[in-house]
Amino acid sequence: MDYRAVVRVRWAWMSYLAGCIGVLSFHPTGLAQIVPDRTLPIPSSVRVGDQIVNINGGTRTGDNLFHSFEQFSVPTGFEAHFNNEGTVANIVARVTGQMPSHLDGLLAANGTANLFLLNPNGILFGENAHLEIGGSFFATTAERLLFQDGAIFETNANAAPPILSVSVPLGLQWSGNPSGSIEVRGRAFAFTTPSDSPLRLPDVREGLQVSAGQTLALLGGSIELDRASLDAPNGQIEIAGIVSGRIDFPLEVGSAFTYNIEQFGDLAFDRAVVTAAGDRGGSIGLRGRQIDIANGTIVAVQNLGTLSSGSIDLYASRGISLFGVTPNGQIRTTVGSQALGSGRGGDIFIETPRLLLQDGGTVAAKSFGLGRGGDIFIETETSVAIRGFSSTNPDFPSIIGAVAYDAGDAGNVTVRSRHLDVTDGALLASSTFSTGNGGILNAIGLEQINVVGANSEMFLPSAIIIGSLGEGNAESLHIETGRLSVRGGGQVSASTLALGSAGQLHIHASESIEVVGQFQDVIVSTIDSSARILDPVLQDFLGVPPRPSGQTGNVSIETPNLSVRDGASVSVNNVGVGDGGSLQIRAGEVELVGGNLTASTRLGEGGSVRLELSDRLTMRDSSRIAATASASGNGGNVSIDAPLIVAFNNSDIIANAVSGSGGNVNIATTGVFGARFRPESTADSDITASSEFGFSGIVNITALHLELPSGLLGISINLTDPARQIAPACVADENTFIVTGRGGLPEDPTQPLRSPAIWEDRRLGEIPNPRSRIEPSPIPNTVPTLPSPERFVEANAWRRNALGQVELVVESQRTLPTPSCYVTFSSLRQHPSD
Repeated sequence: MDYRAVVRVRWAWMSYLAGCIGVLSFHPTGLAQIVPDRTLPIPSSVRVGDQIVNINGGTRTGDNLFHSFEQFSVPTGFEAHFNNEGTVANIVARVTGQMPSHLDGLLAANGTANLFLLNPNGILFGENAHLEIGGSFFATTAERLLFQDGAIFETNANAAPPILSVSVPLGLQWSGNPSGSIEVRGRAFAFTTPSDSPLRLPDVREGLQVSAGQTLALLGGSIELDRASLDAPNGQIEIAGIVSGRIDFPLEVGSAFTYNIEQFGDLAFDRAVVTAAGDRGGSIGLRGRQIDIANGTIVAVQNLGTLSSGSIDLYASRGISLFGVTPNGQIRTTVGSQALGSGRGGDIFIETPRLLLQDGGTVAAKSFGLGRGGDIFIETETSVAIRGFSSTNPDFPSIIGAVAYDAGDAGNVTVRSRHLDVTDGALLASSTFSTGNGGILNAIGLEQINVVGANSEMFLPSAIIIGSLGEGNAESLHIETGRLSVRGGGQVSASTLALGSAGQLHIHASESIEVVGQFQDVIVSTIDSSARILDPVLQDFLGVPPRPSGQTGNVSIETPNLSVRDGASVSVNNVGVGDGGSLQIRAGEVELVGGNLTASTRLGEGGSVRLELSDRLTMRDSSRIAATASASGNGGNVSIDAPLIVAFNNSDIIANAVSGSGGNVNIATTGVFGARFRPESTADSDITASSEFGFSGIVNITALHLELPSGLLGISINLTDPARQIAPACVADENTFIVTGRGGLPEDPTQPLRSPAIWEDRRLGEIPNPRSRIEPSPIPNTVPTLPSPERFVEANAWRRNALGQVELVVESQRTLPTPSCYVTFSSLRQHPSD
């Protein structure tokens, strides 16, 4: 089934098409299709020449000229001229019959008069329809035209004779009765400019175009644009599907229409071009129930001058979808604004319960000149879904973004929704490719934000990202949500590939953050700020240097629960020549299962990792917390403040370097379980600050609020049956617990026991009489058999009791870790030897 069969609105007047099947190929014998009625004091008159229909007469009141017709259609190749006086400001033409208007020729008026065409049965513009009107053009299916003095001009011929007003037309009204729709058909797509280049609009446009600075309005029950072209240079385009309600016109061109709508109709655009361009830009407004923009449709404002541009406003009471590219794969569906001069680009406002971008659909604000790009504001009640990439051209991901291509700064992007999904290679982005700076990106998902998967053709991740690919700096990325999930190769990133800085990344999740897994073992799920090196092919394609010199930004995260698993990472990395950034995490609990928290650099000074936790840090399966330098740079700093740290299975906390000096590790905790300080990394769980060729760093482990009497492990002192907690003997291959007095303490508080250094009383006692006969003690004939000791299982977990003390417990279903336990509770400052 083709697209038109899926998304085309089912017009209320389709039953008329059987009788009008040939209307778009009119023959000159169809001259009677402009038929005046006799409802006005001075009726209209029609005079036919050589395929030219002159419309004279009508009733003039003040600056307004009123016409009334039983039928009004312009066949192919014909011209319909309203022969008005030059002082007329508004021409109002209504259709009182039952037939829709079919316009496939020229519609013209004298002077600068505005033309209002009212036909509640519907209006169809054919491929050859075009306008020669000095003023604005309003095509509408409304039943009433309202005036400022309260007068009403109705399309119902049976209504009382109209009171013709001398005042300015104020608005339109629909009563909710079944009404027709408006359709605009075009011959072919209007231009072939690639999507990532400035729009190059032809000087002569087919389709509907008004004079510079004027308004082009299509206001009907439902509206379809099929390969149509609409243009209002420096003016305003207003398209709205309305079933019942009222619209009020602005008194000045370019000002917003006022909508008081009870029920909207649908809008469907297929391979259409809707533009408002010029030396001060224009504005575009789309309103409906469901708005579908598809197959390479362009809806754009373009500012070529020095003044600020108008905006693009989209509102849908049900939903908005953007998807598809043109058949040649060169132009993707876009709602966008462009700044090509020194003036500011237009803003984009989208409001709807649901917004869907897929198959290359794009919302973009771009600056190609000195002017700042426009801002993007998107607000939905339910969801924003940005999905995938074009199946025709995988180079086109679905995207919402602001971009700077020259000296002008990019605009800001704000997306606010209950749920925000960026999946399968789609992007939510702000970036700069030149000397202009990037904009601020705000992603607000009141309940959930998901960043999942990658482009399976191009192997590019789904991402919420700010970035610099030129000299300009990326700005900042702010994420506010209940739950953030980054999975399957998804990325949340502030990055630089060139000279500019990467920008700042701030995340607040009121419930949880998870960063999990990879995409086909190639793309790692990550939250990061980084300076990256691209593949040489991509470097040439994007025009970026082989090694970035921009600075990595900082990452700050605040959440009750952070989980990083299965190869995923949270990091600040610089593989260029700049310094590392700062990673700061404030959380309740942090869980790393094969996950990494890193701050790394190559040539510059190492970054830092700081964790401030109110609960615990758990590390398993080769997890790492690291602040490292891989070449001549010095290692960074790791700072952890947590009540408890548990590390198993070769999970390390390191601040290492290669040629430079090692960094510092500072830990404030009541206990470290499973990891210990070592001068260099091993296959066990280590805490190190070493350097391969330079000086080692410093490891500080400080115990806080020590309340445990043993000074070792937090074992409860209120055991129910102490006698049953100790095995009576040591059986082979079983664990032991030995009390040896003072000798049971380490000789060095930083080292485990190395020998049974037990105190023994070696004083001489009473010397026996050597002449005394010493009788040997009898040796029993049999060795007494000890009863089999009760089997005890090694503790593998911990918990807090009611007194706030730490107890070791056994969880029956957990795999026991390899015994590796080193715990210090006294203040300790270790200075590794050089």
